[in-house]
Amino acid sequence: MNLQLVHKLILAALLAVGVSTSIATQRASATDFAPVSVEQMVDASTYIVRGTVQEVWTEPTDSGQVWTKARIQVTETLKGGNVPSLLVVDSMGGTHGDIRATVWGAARFSKNEDTILFIEKLDNGRFSPLGMYNGKYTIRRAAKDTRLHAMKWQGHPEEPFDHRFLPYPAKEDRLYLQDFVQRIENRVQVGWDGKPIPGISLEKLREINVKSNGGLQ
Repeated sequence: MNLQLVHKLILAALLAVGVSTSIATQRASATDFAPVSVEQMVDASTYIVRGTVQEVWTEPTDSGQVWTKARIQVTETLKGGNVPSLLVVDSMGGTHGDIRATVWGAARFSKNEDTILFIEKLDNGRFSPLGMYNGKYTIRRAAKDTRLHAMKWQGHPEEPFDHRFLPYPAKEDRLYLQDFVQRIENRVQVGWDGKPIPGISLEKLREINVKSNGGLQ
């Protein structure tokens, strides 16, 4: 199932949520996402930033949806022009009063978390992690390791999330931050190769990446 279809299915489920005590559940596990490379993630992102999570909260919409919002203090921009120093990133799902929307595969955030975000601009104007949890990396340093690493995490959506207690990947499986950032920067410098990416139209890729079409590169 491609990213665009996953988004549509989740949105359809959340649109069915009523106000007050309604509950919506939509599963979108890792196997629902078409496999994409780091380079493809770079090509498909409107912005790529590193930043610190300042605040996390939820907001309902008039139609009964719930969005979880994270305010990011941007410390480094890896892709994109005119990125605000404070960027609010939205993810579908969360709990607000009596409304609960459980979205599997949604990105999770906690205060003071150091993160790298691949961000897409949705049709409704919101900025959201590209591919849900796939577009959000937590930056950490394991005990007895001298280097920072970046890691993705998909936990149970109804369990508390705290980046400080995520299990470290095995040393041989760690994606070290310096290597990761270098790979992102190399792709930004080279630019989109014009090839399609699952779940994203060529028109949108051109819009993101080609100057003549209003893109950012």
